[in-house]
Amino acid sequence: MKGILGTKVGMTQVWKDDRLVPVTVVLAGPCPVVQRKEPATDGYSAVQLGWHELQEKRVNKPTLGHFKRAGVAPQRHLVEFRDYAPEEDVVKVEIFEPGEKVDVTGTSK
Repeated sequence: MKGILGTKVGMTQVWKDDRLVPVTVVLAGPCPVVQRKEPATDGYSAVQLGWHELQEKRVNKPTLGHFKRAGVAPQRHLVEFRDYAPEEDVVKVEIFEPGEKVDVTGTSK
């Protein structure tokens, strides 16, 4: 299952086949790969992605060490995707095809 992190920007509408369709605008990626989990060492396969870069002073020292070991800037959100192993070190929105249906999970404030 491929995945990416993003933030909802707002709603708009587009014309499709003489119908007005509501769409959600999402600002997604790029998401750096912070950690890769391997079955040999961790018992399962997963990748940890970060989203929304932070200043170093906003992160505690243990978490900052986690990011420095990965060689990426501190991120506000860390999410783990199981059974997903991208080849690149940064996951971009180009992993999806135009018009492809996606499942979205959100958190309300």
